[in-house]
Order: sequence, then C-alpha cells, then structure tokens
Amino acid sequence: VTTIGEYAFFECHKLQHIYNYAPEPQNLSAIIRLGQAPYVTVHVPAASVEKYRNAHHWKDMIIVGDL
Repeated sequence: VTTIGEYAFFECHKLQHIYNYAPEPQNLSAIIRLGQAPYVTVHVPAASVEKYRNAHHWKDMIIVGDL
C-alpha cells in the first residue's frame, strides 16, 4: 500500500489498530469517524513517533513506536 484514500476507515466502528510503516505521516483527511480517534492505536516506526504525535490527522490517536 502506498497511499491511504480519503475516508478509508470512515465508519469502521471496530477499528482499533493501524500499522503504518511510513516514516513520514501522510496528509490524510477524515480517515476515521469523529470521536473514534482516541480509541485507535497507530503502530509506527520508533523513529517517527514524535512526527505522528504532532501531525494534524494523527495526533488524536494513540501513537506507539513499535515497528
């Protein structure tokens, strides 16, 4: 997968984990349902954790650097 489309995870009510191997946070728009973000854990490369935590569309999710 090289891109994640707009609204890719929208209305995925049971989404709990995203495994994202990209070292740079993608510019996404509304990938998940409003209010769902705090319950989604995003697994990213360890060196990229702070980038994801500061990125607009990722910052409300739980970011874990375990890849």
